[in-house]
Amino acid sequence: MTPAEQTAADLATTGASATTHPIEHVRAYLERQGALPAAAVRTLADQARVRVGGLAKYLQRPPTANGVAFGALEDETGMVNLVFAPPVWDHYGRTLIEASAVLIDGHTECSNDAFNVIVHRAEAVPAPAVARRHRR
Repeated sequence: MTPAEQTAADLATTGASATTHPIEHVRAYLERQGALPAAAVRTLADQARVRVGGLAKYLQRPPTANGVAFGALEDETGMVNLVFAPPVWDHYGRTLIEASAVLIDGHTECSNDAFNVIVHRAEAVPAPAVARRHRR
């Protein structure tokens, strides 16, 4: 079994992997695309342009948010909050929901101890089966 297949088997069986996070299997690709890990993104200044990749999770578009959508991006270093303006969600929402992993372009927003990435663009990342199987 490849390392990615082992992670996929762990996730399929137990819902967790004691050895690797699914994004570790695509980290080299993300780095070649200029993506920072989540931990590094959280150190950036307010309004900094950023590219980050990982698993899109907890996506929601509450009816009280005037069309704004929210979510999180998870990688092997942690999570960052994501915010999508209505036109961005309308354009990229399907990709975020269906892709195993995503590459996000946006800018940081730091205010009152809250840190978000305001998403401008999203694309699917070619990912091994390991990420596809772990969508919680």
